[in-house]
Amino acid sequence: MESDISLIKKNIFDNLYISTVIPYHFASNMNQLLEMAKGEYLILVNDDVIFDIKSIDKGIECFSQNSNTVLVGSRLRNEKGNLSHAGILFNLLHRPYHFLEDSIKHDHQVVSQFSYPVSAVTGALMLTKLEFIKPHRFNTNYLICGEDVELCLDLRENYHKDIYCCYEFSAIHQAETTRSQNPEQYKTFKDNLLISGRYLRFLVKSNISNIENEFNIIQRNLKIYKKFRINKFLLSKNRKWDLTLFILSYYIKLIIFIRKILMF
Repeated sequence: MESDISLIKKNIFDNLYISTVIPYHFASNMNQLLEMAKGEYLILVNDDVIFDIKSIDKGIECFSQNSNTVLVGSRLRNEKGNLSHAGILFNLLHRPYHFLEDSIKHDHQVVSQFSYPVSAVTGALMLTKLEFIKPHRFNTNYLICGEDVELCLDLRENYHKDIYCCYEFSAIHQAETTRSQNPEQYKTFKDNLLISGRYLRFLVKSNISNIENEFNIIQRNLKIYKKFRINKFLLSKNRKWDLTLFILSYYIKLIIFIRKILMF
């Protein structure tokens, strides 16, 4: 461990401050860092992310230009240049998945020319203001994944603001290079239950405007598939959920209808 610290300091800068060295657990590690955070803006970033030039500046600019924003997510690519993250959607099982992951190139016009609201973003690289995130923490009950998505839902629910995927807030990220070292990597049944339950609570209890925004996000993506003729039959792990996105839109619309009736 000491050799790793020496290598980090040698390759970055000598006065790098390492607050603590503890075993990897994303939620716990991030919560401890949040306790020490200062300043106006806060960037949460994995150690395996390689920023593009001026990426951080563009992320802050995107945040400031959209007044109703609570958090900004990134456009990430793998080392082959394929899109690995451009926002998160939910499927019919209430589980999150990455929009167009590994289905298009990172510079495809769908994701590289404008920013847009999304359901959630990955904790590998996200930007927000300290005032928004300070009252909140990552849920440490997650073993491997899901805590970043839950935090996004927490912020949306509490502040009634949007989460944007900023196309210029970009980087290379070879997903799960750190997490893959965890022997429990694929034992995510509990995590799936946690995040599915959280999304269901969001749909049932959140402000009705938040749910309407969720419906609009789904509608936007359906239009994108049609406008840009995205091939949803591509052999990607999210193909079946892309193909059934229209069913999810009706499901969300039904929830909105029922909730409005119950308001009377």
